[in-house]
Amino acid sequence: MSVQALYTDLSGYYDLMCVDIDYEAQSNAVRRLHQLFGNDGTTHLDLACGTGPHVRHFIDFGYASGGLDINQPMLDIAAKRCPEAHFSLQDMSSFDVSEPMDLITCFFILDSLQRRDREARWVYFKRASRTQGWRNFLF
Repeated sequence: MSVQALYTDLSGYYDLMCVDIDYEAQSNAVRRLHQLFGNDGTTHLDLACGTGPHVRHFIDFGYASGGLDINQPMLDIAAKRCPEAHFSLQDMSSFDVSEPMDLITCFFILDSLQRRDREARWVYFKRASRTQGWRNFLF
């Protein structure tokens, strides 16, 4: 079974499986780092956003936030959670954005990538970030 098929099958249960994750605290920590060391921008993109819990918190903090994921059922749940956000069905290994972002996050998923895959993705991360934008990747 492919990883994408597994996540599709689990999309309805994903939030229940992650109930112990403190998304608000994680989002707030990144927001604070962005306030201290980033630019004054408020555009945010969450890579591999899943069902959108981090996106929800960044919107609540005042960011124009959105996300991308390879799994449409996850994005459908995210769109219900955050109707004001823009979500895109894209692979973070070759994604594109219409405007550079001030803050890009990627929680959890980079752990599972091979080193060569992580290095290849930096090209896309850098291109999607606003000049002197601050990128935050937690892995």
